[in-house]
Amino acid sequence: MAALIVQMDLRRPGLELSLKTFINVDGTVDGEIRIADLPDDWRSEEGIPELMEFLSQILRAAGTLTPGIEQGAYWVSIGVRFGPQNDAEVGDLAEMYKRYRGMFQVASYPLDASSVSGLQNAIVAFGMIVRSLMEKRGLPPAVVFIRYTWMPDGSRPGRFTGEKGGGR
Repeated sequence: MAALIVQMDLRRPGLELSLKTFINVDGTVDGEIRIADLPDDWRSEEGIPELMEFLSQILRAAGTLTPGIEQGAYWVSIGVRFGPQNDAEVGDLAEMYKRYRGMFQVASYPLDASSVSGLQNAIVAFGMIVRSLMEKRGLPPAVVFIRYTWMPDGSRPGRFTGEKGGGR
């Protein structure tokens, strides 16, 4: 995966790409490809298709993930982190989205990472999320992330505590 990050960074100089992995207390594992310092053209409605194409390139290069001897299931979601434009939005956004290091984030529902259609559906969901935020709130993306989650029991990951709709 680290080689993938280097390869993708060379295609679009100036992007800040990183990879983080987490082993959670409940035995699940999260891996996150983080894309920051987005070009200005990707932060506009007209640039969203190009950003989605870049995400598609990353997912095609990474390929599908199927469990081996470890069993379980892999899930993928794509999300966006953004900051409020003014003080009035801080309260509104805090109630609607999960906070991440002072930024607000929203992501697609986890989809099956072992199928190409699951990966592509995550990209489509991301496009809908970003367009909606830009239209309703005027918020361009600050950071985009692709999160892979491995669940040892094969179940779909739930929402995190603090997100609208539930907690895990």
